[in-house]
Amino acid sequence: MSSASSNRSVARDGLDYEEVYPSGHREQDSTEDRSPSSSSSSSTYEDLEVVDQDEGPDDGEKQIVRSVIGADGLREFVMVPEWTVNFFTSVIKENHFKTLRDNYQIPENVTIRLPYKSEKCYYDGVEGVGIYEQMLKAGLRFPLSSLHRELLCQLGLSVNQISPNAWRVFIAMEILYGAMSDGKKRLTVREFLHCYRPDEIDKSKGIYSFVPRSPLLKVIYDTPDSNRDWKRRYFFLEGDGWMGRPGDTDFMPVDTTWGILHPSIRRRPQIDIKEFAFLEKIFSKTKPEERTWAKLVTLKTIHWYCDGPEPTAAAVKYEAKTRRRKLVALYLKNCEFILFTNSPVHVSEMDDAKRRALIRSKAAKKTDDEAAPVTGPSNPSVKRKTQPKVDRQAKKARVSLEPVVGLMAEPPKTATPIMHGVGKGLMKGPSKDQEKPPVLLREDSKHALEQISSIMSAEDYEDLGNHSTEAMGETGLFAVTQAMVMMKGLMGRCLSHETALDRVRAKAEQTEEELLQFRNWKPKIEKKLELSEKARKSLEKVTEEAKKALESKDKEIEELKNEVRQAKDAAVREYRDSDALITELGDSFHQGFMDALRQVKQAYPDLDTSKFKVEDPVQTSVVPADSEDTDDLFAVDDALGDGKSAPATVDQAKPVTETVPQSVDNADKA
Repeated sequence: MSSASSNRSVARDGLDYEEVYPSGHREQDSTEDRSPSSSSSSSTYEDLEVVDQDEGPDDGEKQIVRSVIGADGLREFVMVPEWTVNFFTSVIKENHFKTLRDNYQIPENVTIRLPYKSEKCYYDGVEGVGIYEQMLKAGLRFPLSSLHRELLCQLGLSVNQISPNAWRVFIAMEILYGAMSDGKKRLTVREFLHCYRPDEIDKSKGIYSFVPRSPLLKVIYDTPDSNRDWKRRYFFLEGDGWMGRPGDTDFMPVDTTWGILHPSIRRRPQIDIKEFAFLEKIFSKTKPEERTWAKLVTLKTIHWYCDGPEPTAAAVKYEAKTRRRKLVALYLKNCEFILFTNSPVHVSEMDDAKRRALIRSKAAKKTDDEAAPVTGPSNPSVKRKTQPKVDRQAKKARVSLEPVVGLMAEPPKTATPIMHGVGKGLMKGPSKDQEKPPVLLREDSKHALEQISSIMSAEDYEDLGNHSTEAMGETGLFAVTQAMVMMKGLMGRCLSHETALDRVRAKAEQTEEELLQFRNWKPKIEKKLELSEKARKSLEKVTEEAKKALESKDKEIEELKNEVRQAKDAAVREYRDSDALITELGDSFHQGFMDALRQVKQAYPDLDTSKFKVEDPVQTSVVPADSEDTDDLFAVDDALGDGKSAPATVDQAKPVTETVPQSVDNADKA
């Protein structure tokens, strides 16, 4: 772990940034240009590329926690309650988990596992490191390259604290540098942080994104606007095989503990003139639509420029499948955009087709009105047009018997009966036309056509003659296709919503049953709690009494110990002054004296030992001992063990030994 990361790792409560780091971390430059020393600001919303937030914290802003490096060089654990990792658990299923290794080319030496039930992505004592699947979709591969490890070390963050879109920006820029130089130049962390700044995501605390320092320094475009539910799709890597390849030592080991970004990291680093010239080359020779993540990041470019693995057949197949899904989604999105857009070209095409159809409809209707013969007495030769039978109902269109949302909500329409009242004039019966119920658009196609035609005016279709029949047909078919696609999408969405609603209802019923069980269980638990409280109080009382009894017993034991100690001291003093001890010492002296005479006679046979005897002085002078401690009696033996101090010790002990012969001689006389 480099020293640069010592300012940005785990934290202690109760301390502010100002207590450890000096103030003045705000960005000093405010020039909005693309020069190597310029700087700007941006917001911290995830997946948005807005650049209107000031860099650095306010002068009065306080941080409750800060990063701390432990004795092993790694960050100590910290958990901030508002971090978003506290609110999500993984929903990855085992069937999908089995495909992760093949789809994202995870080596066999890297151990992966599914999260346990309700296991968070990060917590104290976590086994391994949590990896979001969207990070792999962004192009991140394991084991990590030295550049990726350097980025984590420089920021003082864990690998899962960088959002998927942030990895997309970094990996796409890494590939862009390699592609623009034919693999001769590699992106550096300093160059990247010159263009982008790490910011904590407001709605995902603890996770960071990269936002451009200025609109002129925005290198990568068109990252996904939303990675739906990505925080719930994660698994774990165990061991240290994912950190780097065998033999890698740069920026190892990778710290898996979450850190807190220090404001000083947001300062723009300086780049030299060559690096600035290469950055200008990228802006001048490429267009924004060419610098997108979707066009830059592929399995091949990851292998060529990011030290990624060589693409396998399974990974290539999965990438092709993913791209097909994206194309279909993009096509549906474009269809929806074309259908609801306000583009003048599109409106004119739709208006032309509508006008042509209405012109023909009105012309046909006018021709029928002019060619209708006059019947009655004025023209008796003309046959009356046969009227259709009244009792025979017109053929209705086939309509589904299932209720239609919106139509069934309306009350049934009935004819208002005319009541016979009293008034002037003749009373009239109800009209036959008024007794008939109104015709519905979904039941009579002719009536529906007339109603739709009445909405359109002549101005809507007066210029349809300027358009060819082929163009009108193509436009109509395209509109029908769009409508079919939209209806299919709406049908699928409604079905999925109904399925989800059924699950919610079933879950609600289950929850209601559980709630009922809890309500029935509550009185029992309250009774148990009351009994437990009574037992606790009685135990506390008994404990207090036992404590007092123990204290009294401790006092009695202490008094008995003092009495025993005093009795022991008195017994020792009494035995030391007793005649029995003196007699025993005299016997010991006599035996030693006789043994000495025998040894001398054996050594010197010619020597007359009869002159050696134990004398009994008339007056015995007893020399008091310097100390009453019995250990001093053996000081002579200890001194004899040391050749240098033995003579002096014997001389000091000589007067004391002269007092003993009296007792020995007295013992012999007795």
